[in-house]
This record gives sequence, structure tokens and C-alpha cells, in this order.
Amino acid sequence: MGMFSKLQNQAKVLTVVGSGLLALAPAPAAAETYSMLANHGSGWIKQGEYRTLEECNEEAASLSASFPKAQFGCLGATALRAHELQQERARLASELQQLQQANQQGSARRDTEFQQASARCARRSGVRVNVKPGSRVETLGTAEQRFAFSKCMTQAGHDLE
Repeated sequence: MGMFSKLQNQAKVLTVVGSGLLALAPAPAAAETYSMLANHGSGWIKQGEYRTLEECNEEAASLSASFPKAQFGCLGATALRAHELQQERARLASELQQLQQANQQGSARRDTEFQQASARCARRSGVRVNVKPGSRVETLGTAEQRFAFSKCMTQAGHDLE
């Protein structure tokens, strides 16, 4: 990590001074904004933004009194962003898992279809076949029989090459 990146990570406020000199200062504690979140029974949604935690908590308490079945809470912008990123990571992980499962099911289906087509084409062409993993096959028979088998497999949508 370069020196500038380290400085950016350590500082929250970056100011250009004069003829391009940089003045780095830590962000004041009050610089963070706060978001009120509301849950009316269908998940948390962002309700509003506040400059201070106290303002946010006061509004949340007021709304809690008005809507007793709902939940209200305040969260700093940094924590909210971290929470949103965590939810996005979880959503992407779930989508990836679903895609992997679909891919495995599709692969298993293609293997089954290949084996069925191999057996059908072997009967039609008169060759003996040895089906191997990965949709590969060894054929035993005359050149004519092997050609007929290959043609049948191609017509069934399974290239042997």
C-alpha cells in the first residue's frame, strides 16, 4: 500500500491548501450522519437522515409512540454502509450457490443424456461402447460402425470431438 493510500485511510478530511499542498485532518466525530431505520414487518428500510444521534433517537422515539407495532432505530452512516455491504455479500453468495447448484444439475442432466444417446446410437450402429466420465466414449467396431455411431451422436446433439 502506498503512502498516499495509507494517509487516505487514516484521514477522513482531505483539504487542498494553497498551491496544491494537502492538509490531512481526522474527521470530527460530528461529521458522521445518522440514519433512522424503520421496520413495519417487512424488513428494515431507511426512513431519514439526521446530523446527530440525539436528533435521530428523538425522532425514532416519537415514531415508536405513534406506531407501536413498528420498530425504529438509528445507525451511523459508516455502520449502515457496512451492514448494506454485508447484506449484498450474503445476497451474492446465495446467488452464486444457486448458480452452482443449477450448473451441477445441468451437468448431471447432460451426462445422463449423453449416456442415453450413446446406448441408443450403439444399438443402431452395432458398435460396442465404453462410456467414460466427462462425456467421452470408446467405440469398438468396424470403421463403418464407428462412423454410423459418430453420425448418430452428432444428430443427437453430442459431438464426440
